[in-house]
Amino acid sequence: MALIDSQKSHWAPESQNIELLNVTLGELLNDISRRYPHKEAIVYSVYPELDLDIRWTYPEFNQKVNQVAKGLLAVGIRKGEKVGVWSSNVPEWILLMFATARIGAILVTINTNSTPRELEYVLKQSDSKALFLTPKYRTMDYIERFEMIVPGISDQIPGSLAFTHLPELKVAAIMNARGERRKGYWIFEDIVEMGTKISEPELKSAAENVKSTDPVMIQYTSGTTGFPKGAMLSHKGILNNTRIWYIILGLSDETVHVNPMPFFHTGGCVLGILGPVSAGATLVPLIEFDPKKVLEAIHKERVTFGGSVPTMILAYL
Repeated sequence: MALIDSQKSHWAPESQNIELLNVTLGELLNDISRRYPHKEAIVYSVYPELDLDIRWTYPEFNQKVNQVAKGLLAVGIRKGEKVGVWSSNVPEWILLMFATARIGAILVTINTNSTPRELEYVLKQSDSKALFLTPKYRTMDYIERFEMIVPGISDQIPGSLAFTHLPELKVAAIMNARGERRKGYWIFEDIVEMGTKISEPELKSAAENVKSTDPVMIQYTSGTTGFPKGAMLSHKGILNNTRIWYIILGLSDETVHVNPMPFFHTGGCVLGILGPVSAGATLVPLIEFDPKKVLEAIHKERVTFGGSVPTMILAYL
């Protein structure tokens, strides 16, 4: 960034004259899938203990995004409505990010370390209509924490939740449920299955109604000195931000990008997910930060680039 007027707080972006794209994330993924039909897009390869071994090509990834997008339409999510995600870096997180973008819904990323009070604040302040969550994260039981703010959810009908203090919240869905079901919730696979009733023309119509200037994501500040503030980010804004960053760093479709950063943070999802996708590169995510797993992924996948904060780098040594 460069200050262009010493008398005003006005900064010009240092884009190095790189042409800005005026497309949605859905349009971007369609284009990348056409251009790289055999390229690996998403790779999870260091979790045999979880029976997780994923190597999605870009067309496979795009197809799965469409399936989830149809599921969201099937449960009543429409353009402009907010969908919260409270989870570690599981594959469903990535699918949800692009599926909400495809139909014009807005993803609300929630800090994995949120307390029940903080979770309630974000869901209420954002008017979230749905919450996707994993059962656990490290030592935290997310279901238990969520039910501290929605007691009685087990007595309600999935998709028709009714809480006076969270009037917009209608859907709670468990990702990575591994077959475990709970009353009041759908599991992620249920929503994908319900999406089979949505036709291709219906999905296409929803996608065509989305503009690059529409909001695609809400990320919250830490709230260190007050209540967290929700920052609304547009398709065009986050795409060009990460694309320019990728180009300036000299990264390309040949890059193999390891990402141990938490997805709820801009470093994890905007730079760490959208960055490699914007270039047709290969993304190698980590479910959560584990220095041994990161080093294993770097070695196994011949990683050429990765983003980490200083404390992570020290842990590698």
